Amino acid sequence: MLPLHTLLQAWEHFLLRPAWLGCLTSRTAKHQQHLEAIKALQSATTTLIKQAAAYSKEIAKATPQATTNSSLPFESSFLGKLLSAQASGQLSRNEVQQLVLEMLLAGTDTSSVSLYYLMVELQGNRTLEYELRDEVLAAAGA
Repeated sequence: MLPLHTLLQAWEHFLLRPAWLGCLTSRTAKHQQHLEAIKALQSATTTLIKQAAAYSKEIAKATPQATTNSSLPFESSFLGKLLSAQASGQLSRNEVQQLVLEMLLAGTDTSSVSLYYLMVELQGNRTLEYELRDEVLAAAGA
């Protein structure tokens, strides 16, 4: 399994660089490394979706009355809704895979930006830092 930062670098390589640059770098070792990382990420996403679909089927068999009104937590989750849309023909397998992949990648972006600005704010405000520390310790039972 490749480290997450390798996968994110590969994704940025293909999404953010200018198209004309692709002609110049498509035969480099780094380009090939990025392609391998993308394939690994797509494979992991496919596995995740298959496992979620199997889980959904298990739940449906175990509690058939609950699945009719989508009251199960998985059925109302993002992935549950995507799989439901795929089953009804609204989304293709590739579209579901792409949406899951985008959510995985976007999640790291928004989390890192949020944490960055939290750290900037805490660094400049010691009172807030101590209040947050006390709140976290209290929630953790420490």
